Amino acid sequence: MDYIKVRVYTSAEACELLADELAPVTGGCQVNDPAAWDELFLEKKLRWDYIDMDALEDRDGSAWVDFFIPADAEGERILRAAGEKINEIKQGDAAGFYGELRIEVSDVQSRDWENNWKQYYKPFEVGETLLIAPSWEQAEPGAGRKLVTIDPSSSFGTGLHATTRMCMEKISAMELAGTPMLDMGCGSGILACCAMALGAANAVACDIEQNAAAAVQENMRRNSVPENRYTIVTGDVLSEPSVRGEISAYAPFGLICANIVADVLIAMSDMLLGWLKADGVLLLSGIIDFREGDVAAAFERAGVRITDRRTQDNWVMLEVKKVE
Repeated sequence: MDYIKVRVYTSAEACELLADELAPVTGGCQVNDPAAWDELFLEKKLRWDYIDMDALEDRDGSAWVDFFIPADAEGERILRAAGEKINEIKQGDAAGFYGELRIEVSDVQSRDWENNWKQYYKPFEVGETLLIAPSWEQAEPGAGRKLVTIDPSSSFGTGLHATTRMCMEKISAMELAGTPMLDMGCGSGILACCAMALGAANAVACDIEQNAAAAVQENMRRNSVPENRYTIVTGDVLSEPSVRGEISAYAPFGLICANIVADVLIAMSDMLLGWLKADGVLLLSGIIDFREGDVAAAFERAGVRITDRRTQDNWVMLEVKKVE
Protein backbone atom coordinates (compact mmCIF):
# COMPACT_ATOMS: atom_id res chain seq x y z
CA MET A 1 0.00 0.00 0.00
CA ASP A 2 1.10 3.60 -0.52
CA TYR A 3 -0.48 5.30 2.47
CA ILE A 4 -1.70 4.56 5.98
CA LYS A 5 -4.65 6.33 7.58
CA VAL A 6 -4.35 7.28 11.25
CA ARG A 7 -7.50 8.31 13.11
CA VAL A 8 -7.48 9.91 16.57
CA TYR A 9 -10.84 9.92 18.37
CA THR A 10 -11.41 13.08 20.36
CA SER A 11 -14.21 15.38 21.53
CA ALA A 12 -16.21 17.71 19.29
CA GLU A 13 -14.96 20.70 21.28
CA ALA A 14 -11.30 19.71 20.90
CA CYS A 15 -11.06 18.34 17.37
CA GLU A 16 -10.00 21.61 15.71
CA LEU A 17 -7.42 22.33 18.41
CA LEU A 18 -6.09 18.77 18.26
CA ALA A 19 -5.70 19.09 14.47
CA ASP A 20 -3.72 22.30 14.97
CA GLU A 21 -1.48 20.70 17.59
CA LEU A 22 -0.78 17.64 15.43
CA ALA A 23 -0.28 19.54 12.16
CA PRO A 24 3.42 20.42 12.74
CA VAL A 25 4.14 16.69 13.21
CA THR A 26 1.81 15.20 10.59
CA GLY A 27 1.86 17.89 7.91
CA GLY A 28 -1.89 18.45 8.14
CA CYS A 29 -5.06 16.77 9.36
CA GLN A 30 -8.69 16.24 8.35
CA VAL A 31 -11.33 16.97 10.99
CA ASN A 32 -14.71 15.34 11.55
CA ASP A 33 -16.67 17.71 13.77
CA PRO A 34 -20.28 16.59 14.37
CA ALA A 35 -21.22 20.16 15.26
CA ALA A 36 -20.10 21.29 11.83
CA TRP A 37 -22.17 18.53 10.21
CA ASP A 38 -25.23 19.65 12.17
CA GLU A 39 -24.69 23.18 10.91
CA LEU A 40 -24.45 21.88 7.35
CA PHE A 41 -27.62 19.82 7.51
CA LEU A 42 -29.59 22.65 9.08
CA GLU A 43 -28.54 25.10 6.35
CA LYS A 44 -31.61 25.86 4.25
CA LYS A 45 -29.58 26.47 1.10
CA LEU A 46 -27.78 23.14 1.28
CA ARG A 47 -26.64 21.86 -2.14
CA TRP A 48 -27.30 18.13 -1.73
CA ASP A 49 -25.73 17.28 -5.10
CA TYR A 50 -22.33 18.30 -3.67
CA ILE A 51 -22.53 16.04 -0.60
CA ASP A 52 -20.07 13.13 -0.39
CA MET A 53 -22.20 10.05 0.37
CA ASP A 54 -19.29 8.37 2.17
CA ALA A 55 -19.18 11.36 4.47
CA LEU A 56 -22.89 10.99 5.19
CA GLU A 57 -22.28 7.44 6.39
CA ASP A 58 -19.69 8.77 8.85
CA ARG A 59 -22.19 11.13 10.48
CA ASP A 60 -22.64 9.20 13.74
CA GLY A 61 -21.88 11.91 16.28
CA SER A 62 -18.22 10.93 16.70
CA ALA A 63 -15.41 13.45 16.49
CA TRP A 64 -12.02 12.58 15.13
CA VAL A 65 -8.90 13.82 13.42
CA ASP A 66 -7.43 11.91 10.46
CA PHE A 67 -3.99 12.15 8.93
CA PHE A 68 -2.26 10.10 6.28
CA ILE A 69 1.32 8.89 6.28
CA PRO A 70 3.43 6.97 3.76
CA ALA A 71 3.81 3.26 4.42
CA ASP A 72 7.57 3.49 4.89
CA ALA A 73 10.21 4.49 7.41
CA GLU A 74 9.29 8.17 7.25
CA GLY A 75 5.65 7.35 7.93
CA GLU A 76 6.57 5.29 10.96
CA ARG A 77 8.67 8.14 12.33
CA ILE A 78 5.72 10.50 11.87
CA LEU A 79 3.39 8.09 13.63
CA ARG A 80 5.76 7.73 16.54
CA ALA A 81 6.14 11.51 16.90
CA ALA A 82 2.36 11.97 16.68
CA GLY A 83 1.91 9.32 19.35
CA GLU A 84 4.32 11.17 21.63
CA LYS A 85 2.38 14.39 21.17
CA ILE A 86 -0.97 12.71 21.81
CA ASN A 87 0.39 11.16 24.98
CA GLU A 88 1.66 14.57 26.14
CA ILE A 89 -1.79 16.05 25.57
CA LYS A 90 -3.43 13.16 27.42
CA GLN A 91 -1.13 13.58 30.40
CA GLY A 92 -2.13 17.19 30.78
CA ASP A 93 -5.85 16.76 30.13
CA ALA A 94 -7.15 16.15 33.63
CA ALA A 95 -10.59 17.53 32.72
CA GLY A 96 -11.00 15.19 29.74
CA PHE A 97 -11.46 18.07 27.29
CA TYR A 98 -9.80 16.09 24.48
CA GLY A 99 -11.94 12.98 24.95
CA GLU A 100 -10.53 9.47 24.72
CA LEU A 101 -7.63 10.27 22.33
CA ARG A 102 -7.73 6.71 21.04
CA ILE A 103 -5.55 6.04 17.99
CA GLU A 104 -6.81 3.81 15.20
CA VAL A 105 -4.41 2.79 12.43
CA SER A 106 -5.75 1.33 9.19
CA ASP A 107 -3.88 -1.28 7.16
CA VAL A 108 -1.11 -1.79 9.73
CA GLN A 109 -0.85 -4.84 11.99
CA SER A 110 -0.13 -3.66 15.54
CA ARG A 111 2.23 -6.56 16.18
CA ASP A 112 4.30 -5.50 13.18
CA TRP A 113 4.31 -1.84 14.25
CA GLU A 114 5.44 -2.62 17.79
CA ASN A 115 8.61 -4.21 16.46
CA ASN A 116 9.26 -2.55 13.12
CA TRP A 117 9.45 1.04 14.38
CA LYS A 118 12.51 0.14 16.43
CA GLN A 119 14.74 -0.17 13.38
CA TYR A 120 14.29 3.58 12.74
CA TYR A 121 15.17 4.73 16.25
CA LYS A 122 18.96 5.02 16.23
CA PRO A 123 21.45 6.62 18.65
CA PHE A 124 21.73 10.39 18.29
CA GLU A 125 23.85 13.13 19.84
CA VAL A 126 22.44 16.07 21.77
CA GLY A 127 24.55 19.17 22.22
CA GLU A 128 28.16 18.56 23.19
CA THR A 129 27.59 16.29 26.17
CA LEU A 130 24.89 13.67 25.53
CA LEU A 131 24.43 10.56 23.39
CA ILE A 132 20.89 9.13 23.46
CA ALA A 133 20.47 5.50 22.48
CA PRO A 134 17.60 2.99 22.59
CA SER A 135 18.16 -0.02 24.79
CA TRP A 136 18.40 -2.42 21.83
CA GLU A 137 21.27 -0.52 20.16
CA GLN A 138 24.96 -0.68 21.05
CA ALA A 139 26.42 2.81 21.34
CA GLU A 140 29.82 4.15 22.38
CA PRO A 141 29.86 7.80 23.48
CA GLY A 142 32.71 9.94 22.21
CA ALA A 143 35.01 11.97 24.42
CA GLY A 144 33.11 14.30 26.72
CA ARG A 145 29.72 12.68 26.11
CA LYS A 146 27.49 10.81 28.54
CA LEU A 147 25.47 7.86 27.26
CA VAL A 148 21.76 7.86 28.17
CA THR A 149 20.02 4.59 27.36
CA ILE A 150 16.25 4.77 26.91
CA ASP A 151 13.57 2.14 26.35
CA PRO A 152 10.44 4.07 25.33
CA SER A 153 8.29 0.97 24.74
CA SER A 154 6.24 1.32 27.94
CA SER A 155 5.62 5.07 27.64
CA PHE A 156 6.20 7.59 24.90
CA GLY A 157 9.43 9.52 25.19
CA THR A 158 12.10 8.77 22.62
CA GLY A 159 13.55 12.28 22.67
CA LEU A 160 12.97 12.70 18.95
CA HIS A 161 10.05 15.09 19.29
CA ALA A 162 10.99 18.77 19.09
CA THR A 163 9.52 19.59 22.51
CA THR A 164 11.71 17.01 24.24
CA ARG A 165 14.74 17.61 22.02
CA MET A 166 14.87 21.33 22.87
CA CYS A 167 14.82 20.54 26.60
CA MET A 168 17.62 18.01 26.19
CA GLU A 169 19.72 20.50 24.24
CA LYS A 170 19.30 23.05 27.00
CA ILE A 171 20.08 20.51 29.73
CA SER A 172 23.17 19.32 27.85
CA ALA A 173 24.75 22.78 28.21
CA MET A 174 23.97 23.25 31.91
CA GLU A 175 26.17 22.75 34.94
CA LEU A 176 24.07 20.35 36.99
CA ALA A 177 26.51 18.92 39.54
CA GLY A 178 24.66 18.58 42.84
CA THR A 179 21.40 20.04 41.47
CA PRO A 180 18.02 18.55 42.48
CA MET A 181 15.65 18.39 39.50
CA LEU A 182 11.96 17.84 38.80
CA ASP A 183 10.70 16.28 35.56
CA MET A 184 6.98 17.13 35.20
CA GLY A 185 5.12 15.10 32.59
CA CYS A 186 8.09 12.76 32.56
CA GLY A 187 6.81 10.00 30.24
CA SER A 188 9.73 7.60 29.88
CA GLY A 189 11.83 9.76 32.21
CA ILE A 190 14.26 10.74 29.48
CA LEU A 191 14.83 14.29 30.77
CA ALA A 192 15.41 13.08 34.32
CA CYS A 193 17.86 10.46 33.01
CA CYS A 194 19.74 13.15 31.06
CA ALA A 195 19.99 15.37 34.13
CA MET A 196 21.22 12.51 36.28
CA ALA A 197 23.83 11.56 33.69
CA LEU A 198 25.15 15.13 33.85
CA GLY A 199 25.53 15.12 37.61
CA ALA A 200 22.18 16.13 39.10
CA ALA A 201 22.01 15.22 42.78
CA ASN A 202 18.58 13.58 42.56
CA ALA A 203 15.42 13.65 40.50
CA VAL A 204 11.67 13.59 41.01
CA ALA A 205 9.81 12.28 37.96
CA CYS A 206 6.06 12.97 37.85
CA ASP A 207 3.45 11.86 35.35
CA ILE A 208 -0.33 11.59 35.29
CA GLU A 209 -0.08 8.14 33.67
CA GLN A 210 0.41 5.23 36.03
CA ASN A 211 2.38 3.20 33.47
CA ALA A 212 5.06 5.90 33.41
CA ALA A 213 6.34 4.69 36.78
CA ALA A 214 7.53 1.35 35.41
CA ALA A 215 9.11 3.03 32.39
CA VAL A 216 11.02 5.54 34.52
CA GLN A 217 12.18 2.87 36.94
CA GLU A 218 13.46 0.68 34.10
CA ASN A 219 15.25 3.56 32.39
CA MET A 220 16.88 4.67 35.63
CA ARG A 221 18.08 1.10 36.13
CA ARG A 222 19.46 0.99 32.60
CA ASN A 223 21.45 4.14 33.35
CA SER A 224 22.75 2.82 36.69
CA VAL A 225 20.98 5.46 38.78
CA PRO A 226 20.64 4.21 42.38
CA GLU A 227 17.05 3.96 43.66
CA ASN A 228 17.80 6.35 46.53
CA ARG A 229 18.58 9.16 44.06
CA TYR A 230 15.21 9.34 42.31
CA THR A 231 11.52 9.38 43.22
CA ILE A 232 8.58 8.59 40.97
CA VAL A 233 5.24 10.31 41.58
CA THR A 234 2.10 9.49 39.60
CA GLY A 235 -1.14 11.43 39.61
CA ASP A 236 -2.62 14.81 38.75
CA VAL A 237 -0.92 17.71 40.55
CA LEU A 238 -3.79 20.04 39.63
CA SER A 239 -6.55 18.04 41.29
CA GLU A 240 -4.79 15.82 43.86
CA PRO A 241 -3.31 17.58 46.90
CA SER A 242 -1.48 14.40 47.91
CA VAL A 243 0.49 14.46 44.65
CA ARG A 244 1.45 18.10 45.19
CA GLY A 245 2.46 17.21 48.72
CA GLU A 246 4.76 14.42 47.55
CA ILE A 247 6.58 16.76 45.20
CA SER A 248 6.72 19.60 47.73
CA ALA A 249 8.54 17.31 50.15
CA TYR A 250 11.53 17.31 47.77
CA ALA A 251 11.42 21.00 46.81
CA PRO A 252 13.03 23.37 46.08
CA PHE A 253 14.58 22.28 42.79
CA GLY A 254 17.46 23.86 40.92
CA LEU A 255 16.07 22.59 37.61
CA ILE A 256 12.45 21.95 36.66
CA CYS A 257 11.50 20.60 33.23
CA ALA A 258 7.79 20.85 32.42
CA ASN A 259 7.13 19.43 28.95
CA ILE A 260 3.34 19.33 28.83
CA VAL A 261 0.88 21.62 26.97
CA ALA A 262 0.21 25.35 27.17
CA ASP A 263 -3.01 25.29 29.20
CA VAL A 264 -1.56 22.96 31.82
CA LEU A 265 1.64 24.98 32.09
CA ILE A 266 -0.43 28.08 32.76
CA ALA A 267 -2.52 26.26 35.37
CA MET A 268 0.66 24.98 37.04
CA SER A 269 2.51 28.31 36.99
CA ASP A 270 2.21 29.12 40.69
CA MET A 271 3.16 25.66 41.92
CA LEU A 272 6.08 25.30 39.49
CA LEU A 273 7.50 28.64 40.61
CA GLY A 274 6.89 27.73 44.24
CA TRP A 275 9.01 24.60 43.77
CA LEU A 276 11.84 26.47 42.02
CA LYS A 277 14.95 27.63 43.87
CA ALA A 278 15.67 31.35 43.89
CA ASP A 279 18.53 30.80 41.44
CA GLY A 280 16.92 27.84 39.68
CA VAL A 281 15.98 27.27 36.04
CA LEU A 282 12.50 26.33 34.78
CA LEU A 283 12.18 24.91 31.25
CA LEU A 284 8.68 25.16 29.77
CA SER A 285 8.05 23.08 26.67
CA GLY A 286 5.17 21.48 24.77
CA ILE A 287 4.05 24.97 23.69
CA ILE A 288 2.63 25.24 20.17
CA ASP A 289 3.84 28.52 18.68
CA PHE A 290 0.50 30.34 18.62
CA ARG A 291 0.13 29.75 22.40
CA GLU A 292 3.56 31.13 23.30
CA GLY A 293 2.21 34.56 24.21
CA ASP A 294 -0.36 33.10 26.62
CA VAL A 295 2.26 31.05 28.47
CA ALA A 296 4.81 33.87 28.57
CA ALA A 297 2.24 36.34 29.89
CA ALA A 298 1.11 33.98 32.66
CA PHE A 299 4.64 33.47 33.96
CA GLU A 300 5.70 37.09 33.58
CA ARG A 301 2.66 38.15 35.62
CA ALA A 302 3.96 35.85 38.35
CA GLY A 303 7.11 37.97 38.54
CA VAL A 304 9.66 35.91 36.62
CA ARG A 305 11.61 36.65 33.47
CA ILE A 306 12.10 34.68 30.29
CA THR A 307 15.83 34.27 29.77
CA ASP A 308 15.92 32.05 26.68
CA ARG A 309 13.61 31.00 23.87
CA ARG A 310 14.02 28.17 21.39
CA THR A 311 11.83 27.07 18.49
CA GLN A 312 11.65 23.97 16.35
CA ASP A 313 8.91 22.66 14.04
CA ASN A 314 6.34 25.21 15.27
CA TRP A 315 7.09 24.34 18.92
CA VAL A 316 8.49 26.72 21.51
CA MET A 317 10.56 26.15 24.65
CA LEU A 318 10.98 28.94 27.20
CA GLU A 319 13.63 29.17 29.90
CA VAL A 320 12.31 30.98 32.97
CA LYS A 321 14.18 32.36 35.98
CA LYS A 322 13.00 34.25 39.03
CA VAL A 323 13.58 38.00 39.07
CA GLU A 324 16.47 38.85 41.40
